[in-house]
Amino acid sequence: MKDIKAAEKLCRRIFKDFYKNKRIKHSERVVKLCEDYAKKLNIKGTDRAVLIKAAWLHDVGRIIDKEKHNEVKIIKNVFKIYKYDDSDKEDIIELISNHKGKFCPARLKLRSAILRICDKIDKLNVEMKNCEDNLSEIDKELEGKKSRKDFEKITKKILKNVGNN
Repeated sequence: MKDIKAAEKLCRRIFKDFYKNKRIKHSERVVKLCEDYAKKLNIKGTDRAVLIKAAWLHDVGRIIDKEKHNEVKIIKNVFKIYKYDDSDKEDIIELISNHKGKFCPARLKLRSAILRICDKIDKLNVEMKNCEDNLSEIDKELEGKKSRKDFEKITKKILKNVGNN
């Protein structure tokens, strides 16, 4: 739990330093969605902690370039500059590097898939305001991938509650 608080603190500090907290709401919503998935999929321990830490830190690359940010390079520099020491650094970096873009191996690890979907859910929810449109976009995201049926069901259940929070 202490490690998760440290990641949250770093995220808040970075966004305060560079954005006056404008991006923090997105990170908070992505963290909440990731926590919902972790609970529904019974993800615990280190896997849960890494997922939540990556959710807090997934967009710190935006401090340099809002569109084409190089998360891996930037997050490594951020860890150095802010003296962020975490035994799970490499796993956090892996999740952050997989959370968007063209990199899409045939089978993402579950944690990476969750972060990617949660980031997309929040983005779509902010843009569309319509649950059915969100579900359609998420179906497109999952289409053609070897996704678990229970993962799809959980996504739809979580999505139905997103607009109500």
